Amino acid sequence: MPTRPSSDRIALARLLLCLALSVSPAAAAGDGERAENGLTPDGRPSLRVLRVETPPVIDGRLDEPAWRTAPMFDEMRQIEPNEGEPMSVRTEIRFLYDRHTLYLGIRAYDDPAKITANTMSRDELMMADDAISVRFDTFLDERNAFQFGMNPIGNRVDSLIEGGEFKVEWDGIWQGKSRIDERGWVVEMAIPFQTVGFRPGSTSWGFQALRVVRRTNEMGVLVNSSLDRNVMDMTDLARLEGLEGIEQGLGLDVKPSVSLRHRRGRDDGRRVSRIEPSLDVFYKLTPSVTAALTFNTDFAEAAVDDRQVNLTRFGLFFPEQRDFFLQDARIFSFAGKESGNGIPFFSRRIGIADDGQIVDIDAGAKVTGRVGRLNLGLLSVRMESQDEVDAGQLSVARARINVMEGSTLGFLGTLGDPNSDDANAALGFDFNYRTTKFRGDRSLEASLWNVRSFSEGSSGQESAFGGRVAYPNDRYQWSLSAQELQRNFNPALGFANRTDIRDYAAGLRRRWRPGGPVHTADFGMDGALVTDTSNRLESLELDLTALRLGNSIGDGVGLHLISQRERLDEPFEISEDVFLPIGDYRFDRAELQFEFSNSRYLNGTLTLGWGKFWSGHRFETDASLRWYVSRHLNLTLNYQQNDVRRPEGAFTTRLARLRVMVQITPDITWNSVVQYDNVTDTVGFDSRLRWIFEPGNEIFLVVNHGYDVPDRRLRTATSQAAAKLGWTFRF
Repeated sequence: MPTRPSSDRIALARLLLCLALSVSPAAAAGDGERAENGLTPDGRPSLRVLRVETPPVIDGRLDEPAWRTAPMFDEMRQIEPNEGEPMSVRTEIRFLYDRHTLYLGIRAYDDPAKITANTMSRDELMMADDAISVRFDTFLDERNAFQFGMNPIGNRVDSLIEGGEFKVEWDGIWQGKSRIDERGWVVEMAIPFQTVGFRPGSTSWGFQALRVVRRTNEMGVLVNSSLDRNVMDMTDLARLEGLEGIEQGLGLDVKPSVSLRHRRGRDDGRRVSRIEPSLDVFYKLTPSVTAALTFNTDFAEAAVDDRQVNLTRFGLFFPEQRDFFLQDARIFSFAGKESGNGIPFFSRRIGIADDGQIVDIDAGAKVTGRVGRLNLGLLSVRMESQDEVDAGQLSVARARINVMEGSTLGFLGTLGDPNSDDANAALGFDFNYRTTKFRGDRSLEASLWNVRSFSEGSSGQESAFGGRVAYPNDRYQWSLSAQELQRNFNPALGFANRTDIRDYAAGLRRRWRPGGPVHTADFGMDGALVTDTSNRLESLELDLTALRLGNSIGDGVGLHLISQRERLDEPFEISEDVFLPIGDYRFDRAELQFEFSNSRYLNGTLTLGWGKFWSGHRFETDASLRWYVSRHLNLTLNYQQNDVRRPEGAFTTRLARLRVMVQITPDITWNSVVQYDNVTDTVGFDSRLRWIFEPGNEIFLVVNHGYDVPDRRLRTATSQAAAKLGWTFRF
């Protein structure tokens, strides 16, 4: 009969095991102290962060003694492809802090030969890389968070998460290093408390972590591993405890910059050179409210717009590119309307004329932040005169009050007209409802809004209003929306390219997950109906997703059947000297779409469309190809072509774009883009070299050239070059 080992032997074995672990290299870098870990009263993971007097060196090695005893989270579960299952690879996330900084050390176990890493450029979205992101709900409001992410070769991306959406435009000052080794890869971060706002006196933060293994498209999170939870959902997060005695300093950032510009004009060929100093000052009135002042605001480093070819009757929407307006932009969003017709505030109205020319900004002031349940934003700038418009003040005010679980009640007002000396104002209210507990654990969203503009000389009919409800879940997804924009609705600081209409939209998608080679199968329909305010049809579009199939790594193929109706009350010039006569038009087409996973070194999308188009026929090609030549060189080619054949006249539109991204190091990148379209018959070239020699301190070298293409020969039309040095002094 077997005998039991004596208690002395058991004790001796335990002692030897502890000694072995304490001296083994694997333990030194791969196992953390978990004695401080626990659960919150409602069952969420929690740990107490370890305070240190000597900060770790941020080099991506985790070889300081403090990391060996740092408490950690190490249990992540999949969202994709196997919902709720443990991740196939282990992740350990450790925490340290001192008075000024929070430190993270992350060990991502993996086979180093299988790691996918292609991008180094700061703020380049890591859509084709293995990646780890961490999120901090510093106000414990379960609505907003700061996000910091890295990939295995040093790419750093930061963003704000607000209201279930993320804004990668936000740039914070922080350090991060990563390194691939024999056990996978390592990330080390240092996040100053001065970079993030937090609730005064609080010692607890909400925390979420997300890891992506790109070769298998596996995505895992620390908490909330449900396909029906928006990955940006900030409710029910893990907790970091014990952040005591942390400081933000004076909360003052002073950012002087100077740029040297040289320009040669299109018409007269005159060369102009000038030096432009600029100053931005940021001051934290409280840990959660920031005031900013800008003087002689400079946008030399702003990226150029992607060209678009317009085959519609209405103006196109181009997104904001300038950092000053992108920072805290989410505060000024309205009713969840980030773009499109009817938004009451659109920052590109400031400093950019209708013809695309830059209008200098003399000075500006901005206050953004949170006070209790109140989210607020105030912005006012002084624009220089342009053509026949005098210099003037343009202002916007925004306030949102947090109500219920994840909802807000808000106000927005604008004052001023950038393109006229006439008085203009707009006033709007919105209610946004959001819950992740509908019918148990499902998400439901809804919004209601109303805006009225006030234009000098207008005779009424200046309102716009609408609402939306959406069920954005995995197996079933649907939405309904409606809005009306009256005839004289004119928010001069907003975007309204189609008024005197009623606009209705609906969408439905059903998803199956059969497993095997077919990971997802989708069927759905989207519809959009536009009438005038007398309920006469103007436009109707029905888009049937007959079938879309996707595999587990992100490849996909889909077939769309689209039917459109359009009513023209006046002739429409669809192309140069090609007019569509007044009448009712109905045209149907089909689209075949292919998607090739970002995990492939050669990836992209291809859309082929064919069918009727107004009174003729159209064949459409829209292709995007990206090639990760190496971690130092990425190439992206986009090409669009529309071949239109009609009795009134045939025409072809072409648009081509080539991007070349040279990534010398994570801090030195050189991005260039060449664009051509045959509508303007011009070529544009934009090249930007960025060197971040310290976090917050950087140099830009920018070259822009415009070329006319008469008779297929390049002729220089415009030429600009700029060098900009920016520095941050933090107090």
